[in-house]
Amino acid sequence: MPPDITERSCSTTAPPGLPGKWTGVEAKLVASNAKVSEFLSTLDQKLAPLSLDEDTLGSVQIVFGEVLNNIVEHAYNDAGCGDIVLCIGREADRIVVQVEDFGRAMPNGELPEKRQADLDVDIQLLPEGGFGWFLIHELVENLTYTRRDNRNLVSFEMCLVGNPQDEVA
Repeated sequence: MPPDITERSCSTTAPPGLPGKWTGVEAKLVASNAKVSEFLSTLDQKLAPLSLDEDTLGSVQIVFGEVLNNIVEHAYNDAGCGDIVLCIGREADRIVVQVEDFGRAMPNGELPEKRQADLDVDIQLLPEGGFGWFLIHELVENLTYTRRDNRNLVSFEMCLVGNPQDEVA
C-alpha cells in the first residue's frame, strides 16, 4: 500500500448526534484525483471488516466518490496535495462516517442544498455537474458540516440496505 494511504482501526468520538465512541476503519489519503480513484477502487476491501452487504457498499461508493471528489476539487482546488481523513464505523443497522479535510471552508459555511437539476430541457441546456450533492442528500441521513480549527468535518450515516447474514453463500 502506498505510504500516502494508510488504514487502521479507529476508535473515535462519534459524530454529532451519536453517543459515546464507536470503532471502525480509518483511512488517510492525499487529496488528489489519482489517490481518490485508487481509494475507491479498493473500497470493498477496505470496508471488509464492517461486513457490508453489496447494495450498501454500492451506495457507499457513490457517496464517497462524490464527497471525496468535491474535497479535491473545491477544498483543495485540484492542487493534488492536502490530507483527507475518513473514519467509518458500523452501528447495528447503519454505518457512521466522518470525513475531515484541511482545505477551504464550504461557501457560506454550509452544506450545499439538496437541489435536483432540471432535466426537462434541451440536451444543450443540460448541466454538466451539480448532481453530486443531490445524490449525497438522497443516500445519507443526518448529514452535517462544521468548520472547526481550520478543518472541515462532514458527518453522515447510511442505513444498511440488507443484512449480510441473510445472503445465500
